Amino acid sequence: MLNILVACKEQKTPAGLEHLGPHHIVYSTLPDWAEAANALLSQAQALGGDALFCDDDVTFLPESLVGVRRYYDCADLFGLDLHDLSGARQAGARHTLDAAGNLSDWVHPGPAYVAHVSTSAIYLKASALQAGVRFPEWPGVHWEDVAFCLDAWLSGLRVMAVPGRVDHAIEGGVGATKRHDARFWERWALNRQHFAGWCAERGVVGDSRIPIGAREL
Repeated sequence: MLNILVACKEQKTPAGLEHLGPHHIVYSTLPDWAEAANALLSQAQALGGDALFCDDDVTFLPESLVGVRRYYDCADLFGLDLHDLSGARQAGARHTLDAAGNLSDWVHPGPAYVAHVSTSAIYLKASALQAGVRFPEWPGVHWEDVAFCLDAWLSGLRVMAVPGRVDHAIEGGVGATKRHDARFWERWALNRQHFAGWCAERGVVGDSRIPIGAREL
């Protein structure tokens, strides 16, 4: 399955690559996160095959791809089971959507179809890459990956949260995720506004292609 590993932050190699089997790595040095992420997705699309798209502060384990392998035929994008430094499942890594358009954390191992999975560690089948879904390039921080997953649903793809632990170097949501920046919440709120407008333009609320709640197998 895996023929490319995409790391999107700096030219730094995530830990635990020996557990993934055959792979090679593509980096981006572009400073803007969404711009760098989209450039990497375009590279992966051109190369063909599947991709494991990830941040550089994750550690892969022997069981990281167990859910992808087990449920490979059930979806196009697979959110891996992120755990923070305390050992707890990472809050905010998976979201469900209700009928009113509200997002809620879904802190479970899966498998289940959900509205959003974190792109800190996400497995993309060739079907997802070739669909050409990209991150919105907004001026703030965060929310791009939620839009990315919702856009995947709107494009006819399926997003699934699966078991398969990956350790993420944050604790309580804080770590190498830009939250040390004094302007973090200001920029977070800016992108939240862009996200709300993005959803309104696309009629996300009530769109039957996006699952309401978590649809477990």
